[in-house]
Amino acid sequence: MSMWFTLTRILVQGGLLMLLIMPLAPATQAFSWEALFSPGALSQPHQKLDEKCADCHGEQDKKTTTPQCLACHKKVATDVRNKTGYHGRAPGIATGDCKACHTEHKGRDHRLLDWNPATFNHSQTDFRLTGAHSDATCGGCHKQDKLWREAPHACVSCHEDQDVHDGKQGKKCESCHNARGWSRNVRFDHDKTRFHLKGAHKTAACGACHTDKRYAQTPRECAACHRKDDRHTGILGTRCDSCHNTQKWSQTRFDHTRDGHFRLEGVHQNVACKTCHTRPTSAKPLPKTCIGCHQSDDIHAGANGTRCDTCHDTRKWSQAKFDHSQTRFRLTGAHKDVRCEACHAGDVHAPLGGGACALCHGKADPHQGRLGQDCKQCHSTRNWRSGIRFDHALTGFPLLGLHELADCQACHADSTFTRTPDTCKDCHGKKDPHKGSMGEACEGCHTPADWTFWRFDHDQTDFPLTGAHAQKVCDSCHTPGTPASETPVLCGACHEQDDVHRGEFGQTCDTCHSTRQFTDVEMRR
Repeated sequence: MSMWFTLTRILVQGGLLMLLIMPLAPATQAFSWEALFSPGALSQPHQKLDEKCADCHGEQDKKTTTPQCLACHKKVATDVRNKTGYHGRAPGIATGDCKACHTEHKGRDHRLLDWNPATFNHSQTDFRLTGAHSDATCGGCHKQDKLWREAPHACVSCHEDQDVHDGKQGKKCESCHNARGWSRNVRFDHDKTRFHLKGAHKTAACGACHTDKRYAQTPRECAACHRKDDRHTGILGTRCDSCHNTQKWSQTRFDHTRDGHFRLEGVHQNVACKTCHTRPTSAKPLPKTCIGCHQSDDIHAGANGTRCDTCHDTRKWSQAKFDHSQTRFRLTGAHKDVRCEACHAGDVHAPLGGGACALCHGKADPHQGRLGQDCKQCHSTRNWRSGIRFDHALTGFPLLGLHELADCQACHADSTFTRTPDTCKDCHGKKDPHKGSMGEACEGCHTPADWTFWRFDHDQTDFPLTGAHAQKVCDSCHTPGTPASETPVLCGACHEQDDVHRGEFGQTCDTCHSTRQFTDVEMRR
């Protein structure tokens, strides 16, 4: 039997069978030649095409259904055309046949793609699995009710519940994070922002500045983060970087001369800020005068004003540079070693009466002020009691002879030097052997060289001493109580007891007698 005969018989028998079956079909179900000739039921996704064979099986090319597949699956067609997605990247797909991977007519429960997820090369898709993604399960990203290709690529699609920024940083997580670990190896370059991280800022946690999980428009002023650390409580403004640096908060580059208008010199350079700035929260500027800080150290109790730098310097408080010679009272002699307060009990700037000695030495004045206040006429500054240079010769009583050796008190007993009597009797009256009979002009006979040396010339009187008279002592004729001018000059006044004539010849004895010898009679007419 030939092959053609067999084939003809099969067709005839099949046609007769169809004629017998058609009347038996339910009235509600239309007859379908596609269903009659279909090699098998389509899978569930394609079940709506059971009676539309031409939608997949075209008339032009009976060997491939790829054009019809791509005509329906437009997104896949776009991937193939643009070489994106798995169908545009996997080798051979663009030139191959869809049914090479996706078989049909194998029943409703047939899977269109029989593949092993463990061997699937995900790098041929638009989402390469790297880092922690390599260990993720497929179902972690691909949901059952979605196509594989519809799995989202954005990080936030899967990690939204892990977003510590609460969406405030947008959806481009990969700009900072990577697949190795969500919180590790963050590659955000802060230097590409308007706030470069320097010093201690490099090790600060993000949340230390971005407390509200907001990174955009974060304030860049120091005070925004360090307000709680600002011991100035804002009174110095928000430009903390004008003094502080990012290395360490306590390290400052504040220039006290430039920024504080007060040059730190001497011991001021080593003084801690808080020593002067005791109230850092006060908006009131500190005084620049010495007394502003050193009022408690002022031994003058404010009497000398506030210009301490007139005398003191910043090297050492106790070392004063005041030059007293620039005043009207130059310090000489013992005055150089005298403490300031010994003279300046009150205000050192107050004049001290033109430098009168008595202002300081009044209590030590043995003259009790009787000689005035110009002590320097006699005394010097070397020593109060030595080196007295008073020149008595300039007074009305030059010191001659023994007077030059006499103590001042010998004449000035009551320390009164003015109007001191200058007659001999004022000092020698009690020692006057003449008992005042010779008057007060002692210098007529005596000299300052020695009291016993006297130079009286009796020949200059009305009674020259001749003969035996020249050898007589004074009191032989001059009796105490009788002034010399009243001493009688007649012979009888002294020789009355020697008068053998008993006064018969009167008192002019010199008529007969001479002064050489009383017994020698020499009559003179």
